[in-house]
Amino acid sequence: MAGTEEIGLRFDDGLPIEPSQLNDAVTTRRIETWTGVTIGRQEPLATLQMHLAITVPGFCIMSVDQDKNSGIVAPNNPGFSLAAVADDSFAYLVHRPAGDTDVEYGVHALGHHAQQLADELTESLRDWDAHRRGGPIPIIRVYPADTPDDQIAGERVINKVHSRISLSWPAV
Repeated sequence: MAGTEEIGLRFDDGLPIEPSQLNDAVTTRRIETWTGVTIGRQEPLATLQMHLAITVPGFCIMSVDQDKNSGIVAPNNPGFSLAAVADDSFAYLVHRPAGDTDVEYGVHALGHHAQQLADELTESLRDWDAHRRGGPIPIIRVYPADTPDDQIAGERVINKVHSRISLSWPAV
């Protein structure tokens, strides 16, 4: 990420924005929001990452080089944090203790539209908690690369070199 050598963002399906849009993001004040979504420390999160990948267009994974860490970001897991980008901002999930056995999810965001992105991720987490958590797993379909859009079922389509992958949730 421009402006810092410590933060890396990885995307599965190409870059959703022009990377230069994030040039000033690390120079802005960090926004912190808390979702009210709590989980047990040992609870599996299998559907959370997929939920974000399906519902958040700029979903990615953030990592921080600990040897170059300046404290611009403060993820709970520097090697792997669920994150997203939009416009000129990026955000990532964090958690804090909530009682003896639970943690609460929150969002840290940086950039000129950080609050907007933090709000979007907060709503996505609340939606996961209310509708996807502990429910059926997502449906993943793989189509040939030349399959037309109108023949692909799914909420999100990821185009690869030799295939098109659709992701969706079963009706509840």
